[in-house]
Amino acid sequence: MICQCFLDDSKDANQSKMLVCAGFVGERSDWISFRSGWSKQLKEAGIDYFKTSEYKMLTGQFEKFRQLPPPHGRNAARAIRDNLLSIIHSYENLRWVGVCVPMDEWNSVASRPEATGVLEHAYHRAIESIWVETVRRGFRRSRRHRHSCVAFVHDDGPDYPELSALYTAFRKLNPITAKYMVGFAGLDDKLTPPLQAADLVANHTLEIGMKWLDNGKTVKDQSELQSSMGFLAVWREDYAKAVLHHELKRKGLPIPADLEKDYSRYLP
Repeated sequence: MICQCFLDDSKDANQSKMLVCAGFVGERSDWISFRSGWSKQLKEAGIDYFKTSEYKMLTGQFEKFRQLPPPHGRNAARAIRDNLLSIIHSYENLRWVGVCVPMDEWNSVASRPEATGVLEHAYHRAIESIWVETVRRGFRRSRRHRHSCVAFVHDDGPDYPELSALYTAFRKLNPITAKYMVGFAGLDDKLTPPLQAADLVANHTLEIGMKWLDNGKTVKDQSELQSSMGFLAVWREDYAKAVLHHELKRKGLPIPADLEKDYSRYLP
């Protein structure tokens, strides 16, 4: 069985508090139908694509709503997003996947001397977590098969070539997981409805992460996409230390005494 996982990133305005990699995974047959329904809704709304930043700022595809007196413009834009959310909810087999990286905890580990050249690029580590967890959890209708093969898709922005190289290197380093990873493609998010859904859920995941920070790193509210959640992970400091420990060991580098512990519960 082949699944497709569409991914996007999101971060706070100053890129200093929270970084997110998130998206949706589902079977190809669902995605074919999803594309049709999403595109139909956009056409009815009179817009060509959905992008969260334009929705929030009433720019781009949502520029026309700025001409309406408040709060009618904002309400009209929100109605479009709500209708798109309804399409997501109508597909019970589409699952939301996400990883949040609180940058204060990441930086406390990444700034260690031994992490130089070993634990860099927070988004790279986050998307690697998505690759592993999506394969390991095997989102699929049938439980008869232990794993589903997953084709990953990301927007073809400026960082896509670097992410593609990362994907190739990751598969070489993780041959068991790689057996179930069947591609990493870059597509234009303005032309790809599943990537627009990934943009929506990545921003939603960021909002959850920012609320989590504001609430003293505790969860108080359920997500509006709770019923579609496959997994949502938060990279706490111990997880970052586990990755650092793993990479130092893999590279044959010295492991500091305070990292000499069993981190196996943090990594698959």
